[in-house]
Amino acid sequence: MIDELIDSATSNLRDPYLTVKLANEIIAKSDQASYEFGLASGFKLKGIGYYYSGRADSALGFYQNSLELFSKLNDTLEMGKAHINIATYYNAVANYEKSVEQSLISLTLFRSVSDLRGIARVQNILGQSYYFQGDYEEAKRYFKDYLNTSLESGDSIEISSSLSNLGAAFQELDQIDSALFYLERAVQLKERLNFLGNIGTSYYNLGDLFAEQKDYSKAEVYFKKAEEVYSNVSDSLRLSELNLARAEMAFNRSNIKGAIAFGETALKLAMASGANEVKKNTLAQLALFHAENNAYNKAYSYLTEYVKASEDILNSENIESINRLREEFLTKEKEQQIELQQAELSAQQVRLQRNQILVLALVIIVLLVVVVFLLWKNRTEKAYELERQNAQVKLREAEINAIINSQEKERNRFARDLHDGFGQLISVLKLNLAQLSETSSKDAEKRFEVYKNGESVINEMYSELRNICFDLMPQTLVKRGLMPALKE
Repeated sequence: MIDELIDSATSNLRDPYLTVKLANEIIAKSDQASYEFGLASGFKLKGIGYYYSGRADSALGFYQNSLELFSKLNDTLEMGKAHINIATYYNAVANYEKSVEQSLISLTLFRSVSDLRGIARVQNILGQSYYFQGDYEEAKRYFKDYLNTSLESGDSIEISSSLSNLGAAFQELDQIDSALFYLERAVQLKERLNFLGNIGTSYYNLGDLFAEQKDYSKAEVYFKKAEEVYSNVSDSLRLSELNLARAEMAFNRSNIKGAIAFGETALKLAMASGANEVKKNTLAQLALFHAENNAYNKAYSYLTEYVKASEDILNSENIESINRLREEFLTKEKEQQIELQQAELSAQQVRLQRNQILVLALVIIVLLVVVVFLLWKNRTEKAYELERQNAQVKLREAEINAIINSQEKERNRFARDLHDGFGQLISVLKLNLAQLSETSSKDAEKRFEVYKNGESVINEMYSELRNICFDLMPQTLVKRGLMPALKE
């Protein structure tokens, strides 16, 4: 009965609220029956339901509970799935170091049981980690591995996702033709599979691509399709990213009011889903929109919120500079009001002074926005580069350990071959030679027999030595390459 509920919840992952409901029932019945596998599966499914309903922070605790129980049961496959779920959560909250750490643990577990689908999911998460850090070449490499593994496993859903992600990486690298090729293939495959749970991402990527190409009508078509999909599954995280993209498109079309409206919506959704990276980007964009709309107080307010959300980007000196500039701006506004009161005495002179003050204030605000944006961009790039280097160091350490272990095993095997094979043959030859010294020189027949036995032993020693040398470096490998050597 419990296993049937688990199967039912697994087949209804597209409906996160139904998944959570079924997961609660599984947990209750498994707890009553002391069924640990069922309890662990219930925690995992509840975490997935919370994650896809926009409550990522709540999902993490259930993922960790499921990992603890699956580890107790020593279920390698489910442990790998639990680690990849945790890695997915850390990707969503922009903690890429922990995401890579969990992904590498999961990759080891999946490879130990030769689970291709699990390996593909890990390659996808690693690609996303590098993608979000701005290392699009590395992301492209992992997404290509993701596509190849998915093709090998024959999993159409994973194939469609890998096509979509690969297209997004090509888009960031300004390889537009390749990006369009992969994104359109992803949409076609997902529509044919009726895989609505993930097609929203492909719609979003295509819309973003057309927006970059300034084909706004096509971009809006795909953005609306993505919005419909995300709304059906109540994915607050994706909806926040989508609204931010639409805000930027509206701003590029000089629709400031529309940009502000989309930006406000993106900010609310980002705060609801705990998407810190989207929240920071949205605050920065809203500050820019309001500055462009001459609402400088609101622009300052959003900049202040942005600073609070990005403590590692701006230091206290930047905050003091912002406050000082704001005071200067407010002072100039007061001076402007005084000058306007004197306008009755000299209208023309007041208009000239007012224009000068407005131009100066606008220049100050624009400079402020540019300085803050450049500081944010510079600090963000440094942080991304540091995280990427840390991930590469860990990967390199794993490679070195693997090489050392492989060399130690090869040395042990070589020593064992010499001792067990060649060493014993030398002992036999020594015994034969001892018999030769003990045999009378007149007993030619017996000496000839000893000689023949020695010759046979020497032939075996030659064959054994040849085999050991062949194992160390097969001539086929040197002359013809790896594949013929492996087959031989």
